[in-house]
Amino acid sequence: MFFRNTIMYDNGNKYFRKRRLYKNDFVEGYLSRNNRALDNFMTRLFILAPNLIDKRALNPRWRRIIEEWGISHKHKFRPYRGGSYVNFYRSEWNKFLKKYIDDSEKSIHSPFKNGETYKFKLKKNGEDSCV
Repeated sequence: MFFRNTIMYDNGNKYFRKRRLYKNDFVEGYLSRNNRALDNFMTRLFILAPNLIDKRALNPRWRRIIEEWGISHKHKFRPYRGGSYVNFYRSEWNKFLKKYIDDSEKSIHSPFKNGETYKFKLKKNGEDSCV
């Protein structure tokens, strides 16, 4: 809910003041228009909506991230500009992709091409289904 509300209503990016950042094909549309790869989307999201970092203390997971991620990764813990906060979400995004996306046809590391559509297969308890 925190991510959705911030992206839709208060993203903090001047470019998106008069344009909507969030659309129905938000992820796929952004990746294909800008030739980006699926695995790097979380990094780009924090650039597109800087208030995700600036207002991170309003995120219900903030305290847990600081306690778990900050303590277990002390050498990487940087409270400025969302270092550990961004790294936590990038790490969780990549874990999600490895766990649930079958990239045998199209790699999650290869960039989307403009105008093309891609179908990724979800891994679900040994069953495959298309997305």
